[in-house]
Amino acid sequence: MQRPVCLSFSSGGFMQMRHAFGASLSVLAAGMVLAGMSSPAYASWSDEGTSAGLQCSSADVNDSAIAVGNCLSGTFIREGFVAATLGKPVPLAPLTTNGNGGEACTVGGINNALLPSAIIVGSCEDANSVPQAVFWNAGNPAITPTQLQPLPGIAGLLADVQTIETAVNQQGNIVGTSINGNEDATPVIWNAAGTPTALPAALLGSVTNCVPVDINDAAPPSIVGNCPAGAGGGGKNVAVLWLTSTSAPLILFKPSGASYCTAKKINTSGQILGECFYLGTNGATPDTFRTVEWGSGGSGPTVLMTINGNTSLRNVGVDMNASGQVAGTRLIAGGYTSAFYWDPSKGTNATPIDQLPGGSRAGAAGIADNGVIIGNGEANGVNEAYVWHASNGTLTPIAPLQSGGNDGVRAIAKSGGFIAGASETSHDGTGEEVDAVEEVTP
Repeated sequence: MQRPVCLSFSSGGFMQMRHAFGASLSVLAAGMVLAGMSSPAYASWSDEGTSAGLQCSSADVNDSAIAVGNCLSGTFIREGFVAATLGKPVPLAPLTTNGNGGEACTVGGINNALLPSAIIVGSCEDANSVPQAVFWNAGNPAITPTQLQPLPGIAGLLADVQTIETAVNQQGNIVGTSINGNEDATPVIWNAAGTPTALPAALLGSVTNCVPVDINDAAPPSIVGNCPAGAGGGGKNVAVLWLTSTSAPLILFKPSGASYCTAKKINTSGQILGECFYLGTNGATPDTFRTVEWGSGGSGPTVLMTINGNTSLRNVGVDMNASGQVAGTRLIAGGYTSAFYWDPSKGTNATPIDQLPGGSRAGAAGIADNGVIIGNGEANGVNEAYVWHASNGTLTPIAPLQSGGNDGVRAIAKSGGFIAGASETSHDGTGEEVDAVEEVTP
């Protein structure tokens, strides 16, 4: 499971997504009511409250309705929380309470295990205020998290100094990077004690600055990542697959005409979601990027070519479920964005998702195994979350806690039963306080 797509609020209320090439697809406050569009029924959020802190936002939720997220404490320190019961968030312990720093933490996500064995991943500052990857046991939030250790070097010499986690699977296997004093990164997998093992390189190859981005729930698990193309590569990326944590990486094939590709997600069946970049022609044709999906073992890939039968040159797959179905965001006329649903098993055409009433910009944020897609869009000048059902095309907006405020959905549980995010509310009298929210999927 990869950590969810980034969503944030400002005083103006906006949501931003970034695809692998760094170009931003933003949903901003603007728009006119679309002529002839009927207003769908609205769903509502349940508030997690303020017992874990102020200005909170949920980061993830699993099939047991365990939500995790981040808040500011009463002393304005970033801290994570876990809510095993709706409306009762509990702060997560920091890595250290050293008076010189080291108290700030950030939660990235939670795996799909049951309490008390569910694993929460994130980062905490150490005693030197350097962020280090950590994990908490969801059943013991007050216990100091386990630090994911850097690679030790040889006999303790030239040891790495920092770690970053990127994904965790249902079994609790965590992948990420170990970083040395020169800021060179090595891809690693950590065991339950937080001890790292470097992912192997190909024969006569190198994995320096390769970044694993996802690990699946297979036994043994497979890992996908991205590596620099190296000398002569022109700064391009190479998408790679480790079939196991002890096997050399395989380079994922580029489709015809692509300059390079990136990997994003891998499901238990071994299907891989990615994105490929195509160069323009002598300035006459602009560069394009398209969603792709590789089959098990890196076969393929299949390239998304059209949406609703119309050519789509710039689209980004955001998430993929256990069946290989994809939720994504595309650029449309006028520089606006809209979401789409794609099932590669049925071909290279995707289904568009309607804009919210009163909106002209939207994007997808995730897809569950039951085909339910979550996303965020603008509606009459505010950011608004929505749920879309692939089974019948129903679009359900989700109203914020505060009338006229902004809200956003961040995560959907793997099976699709629960969603989580953040909403503006009026607990502090301003109408702009942000609370973590959660709800049964409408």
